[in-house]
Amino acid sequence: PDSWQHERQVRLRLKGQAPSERKKSTGDMRFCNKEEKYKPDRAHFCKPLNRNVLRMDHYCPWLSNCVGYYNHKYFFLFLLYTTVSVNLAVFCTTRTLLCQVFPAGMTVVMVGSGALAGLLASVLTPFLTFHVWLLSKNLTTIEFCEQLGGDGTYSSPYDMGIFENLRSVLGPIPVLWLLPLGGPAGDGLAWPRTP
Repeated sequence: PDSWQHERQVRLRLKGQAPSERKKSTGDMRFCNKEEKYKPDRAHFCKPLNRNVLRMDHYCPWLSNCVGYYNHKYFFLFLLYTTVSVNLAVFCTTRTLLCQVFPAGMTVVMVGSGALAGLLASVLTPFLTFHVWLLSKNLTTIEFCEQLGGDGTYSSPYDMGIFENLRSVLGPIPVLWLLPLGGPAGDGLAWPRTP
C-alpha cells in the first residue's frame, strides 16, 4: 500500500503485529528499493507489473498477470477446471475411437484432437499436482524455489495444517472452494505462523 513508505505508518497499519520476515543481514523490516516502501511478509516485487504483490506466487505469462493474494484462488480453479476438462477429453476421445468405427476423415480429426488433449493433459496434470502440494504446505512457488538445493525438505513457517492452508487461499467457506466466488479471508498483510 502507498501508506507503507515510512516505518511508523507500517507499524500503525499492522496494529502491533510486526512483520515476521526480516532482512537477513540486519534484521530490519524488509524494504523494497524499487518502490521505496516497506514490504509485508510474503510480498515480492513483480518486475513486469512494476509493483509489489501480496503473497506473490509467480508471474504467469499466459495470464499476463501475477498470481498473488487476491487472485490465487481463481488461478488454481482455472488450472483445476482446465486439467479436469482435458483429461475428460482424452478419456472420451479414446473410448469413442476404441468402441466405434468412423470415416477416415473424422477418425483423423478425432485422433488429432485426442493427441492435442493428451499433450495438454500431460503438462497440466503434473502442474496441478504441484500446486495442490504447494497449497497443502502453504508454500508459494517463490518460497518453494527459495528452498531448492537445500536438504530436500520443504517447509513453510505459515503451514497451519491442510484445512487451514486451503482456507488461506480458497476462502473461509469450504462449500465455495470449487466455485469462483469469494476469496481469502484477511488483508494479505499479516499471516499466522507455525508456533
